Amino acid sequence: MVKFGRKFFFDRAHTKKNYTSIIIIGIVLVIAIISTFLITHYFNKKDEIKLVLNKEIKIEIFTEIPTLEKYIKEIKNLKYTDLKLSYPAEFTTVEDIGSCEDLKDVNNCKKTLASTIGEYKITITSEKIKLKEQYAILKVVDTTKPILELKELTITEGTKYEIKDFIESCEDNSLLECKYQYKENTNEKEEKVDYANISEPGEYEIKITASDSQNNKTTETTKLTINKKKQQNNKPSKNETNNKPNKEETTKPKSCEFGDLNYSDAYVIATKVLDKECAISPAEAEKLTNKAATTHNKKLINEVQKNYLQKIIEPMNLEGELDYEISYGFVYNTTNKGVVGYFLMSEAKQTVNGNTTTIARYYIDENGNRIWKINTLNLK
Repeated sequence: MVKFGRKFFFDRAHTKKNYTSIIIIGIVLVIAIISTFLITHYFNKKDEIKLVLNKEIKIEIFTEIPTLEKYIKEIKNLKYTDLKLSYPAEFTTVEDIGSCEDLKDVNNCKKTLASTIGEYKITITSEKIKLKEQYAILKVVDTTKPILELKELTITEGTKYEIKDFIESCEDNSLLECKYQYKENTNEKEEKVDYANISEPGEYEIKITASDSQNNKTTETTKLTINKKKQQNNKPSKNETNNKPNKEETTKPKSCEFGDLNYSDAYVIATKVLDKECAISPAEAEKLTNKAATTHNKKLINEVQKNYLQKIIEPMNLEGELDYEISYGFVYNTTNKGVVGYFLMSEAKQTVNGNTTTIARYYIDENGNRIWKINTLNLK
């Protein structure tokens, strides 16, 4: 009996020892697995490549298009140089040189502006990520009201006038022409005023609304003065006859320090100087350059001249490389002492075997006419 009890005790003890070893081994294995998972996950996390885009960006028409960085919401273990930004074919842009201080170096200061309203699917690609293409939406909108400036108008009883006679200027970020209409109003007697047909002498408050292509509106107020028509005597008095200036005195031109406005027909002026009788000095013209540049730039953008040239020339399948340049500068008078205006020109250039030739030119004249010429002798 004793012998049996001892055997039973040692067998239980031996068995218990075996379970402990198994448990210890199991715990070690679990710790090893967890450690391996954590270490692997840590290093994978550390080396993880991540790219998250801003799904939608909104800009006003004729503002600078977003840079690549603005499309990126989160980037990890990637360089911006690893990414490529591309726009769809229907997305159009123009170059803005209006802010350039040095007109001889426009390539380094020009901006690229979005020129068409709409929604565009932007693609960002990289060979270093599994999903090689990612997309964002660029919305080009026009929510900006036109900037309208009016001027007062004074006429004589019986004189006709139009709404455009009150317009000093109207600028819209779409660079298209504003549309005008009289804003309905009432007088002191609560009667509706027909602004287009006021004929009685007096002073009138005129309200005009300008709208753009997206129906953004601006309303401004000006004044219309209608003077009574003076009754004329059939025969002028002796004093009136004696005081009447002769024709030579009224037509005699004043002396111009820098000469008159005559210039060579070789130039096509896009913008004239402000003085209608005399040329201005080169120094004064230099001060007005930025203002002229803005005027030029608006005309350029409105016409999207670069695309215009491309549509004409690129289908010709010419050899070599094609490039387009925008330039403008002073137009001097025939005495070369004074400036009468600014020229505006865009050129298409063709480079073949290192030789560059101008093959087409595009002008805008003072009346807004577009003139383009192709030099067929230089085409290759």
